[in-house]
Amino acid sequence: PVVEAFQAAKDEAEKNKTELMNQGYDSVDFGGDKAPVDTIVTFRQHLVYATHVVTINLNVSECFACGEFVPSETGLWCGDEEEEREGRHFLCPEDLESLIGGYFDDEVMASRQVHEGRVACMGPNCDRFLSEQAVAKLVSANVYALFSRGRDEVRAVKARAEERLRVEEELARLAAMSEEARAVELCRMDVNDRILSLKCPYCHQVFVDFDGCLALTCSQPDCNKAFCGVCFEPCGHDAHAHVAKCAAVGELTRGGLFLDGPGWMMYQDRQKVRRLRDYLAKLPADRRRRVVAVCRAQIKDLEESTGEEVIEHLPVG
Repeated sequence: PVVEAFQAAKDEAEKNKTELMNQGYDSVDFGGDKAPVDTIVTFRQHLVYATHVVTINLNVSECFACGEFVPSETGLWCGDEEEEREGRHFLCPEDLESLIGGYFDDEVMASRQVHEGRVACMGPNCDRFLSEQAVAKLVSANVYALFSRGRDEVRAVKARAEERLRVEEELARLAAMSEEARAVELCRMDVNDRILSLKCPYCHQVFVDFDGCLALTCSQPDCNKAFCGVCFEPCGHDAHAHVAKCAAVGELTRGGLFLDGPGWMMYQDRQKVRRLRDYLAKLPADRRRRVVAVCRAQIKDLEESTGEEVIEHLPVG
């Protein structure tokens, strides 16, 4: 009833505004304040003009998109909750649902790249955003799922573009080096990329988190593949069956599927030590010394975390 009363007041104000303009009036006196007839748009003006009520305190808001009055808690204001309401825009539930559901349509996808997947307010001359946490609470699960996929794709596109730029800059840097310096630098990159980094065996995304279960799943939205958390065997969409019979897992956990975080990290660090020794042992002596020098910090960290020496196991000369 409150919302209907507000809407009826607004409709009556619009009707009277039109009549006044048709009669040649250009302003209306609201308690001593003159306002142009064609700007009778605020709640106070609607109510004063239509019902002669000076003030009323009702928790309703007007949707900037459709003009409907709805209870404020059912819709969403753009910007931060701590901000003053002035200058911000309110969306009713129906228009919010429509905006979020179509936010990442193909024809507008490019414009969303600028905001990195955030929901920009569609109000005139507004540079605010909608709170994603509030959006998730107010729209339906299906609509939010569509939005989430679009948002993740936007961020993935941005990440791929940044990676291409990084590679191009790296290639230009390598091209400017001497042959031997370039060879040492490539070895350093190889050590960091293939030996010291833990990566998904499918998309090669680096990861550091481990929650205890050795049946891992890649967190990249466009990958989401499963693999073993010990031997890194690719396992399609579910790694549990492999982990249950993996020999490396059996040796480490005595048949269990879980391992505590520190124990898992210690195992991985010791595997890194083994792989690093094997890698360095195959390099020519002079190049090996240079690579060890540029990787000194990483080698020191591994030796301290595992209590194992890397250098003393390398060939002499």
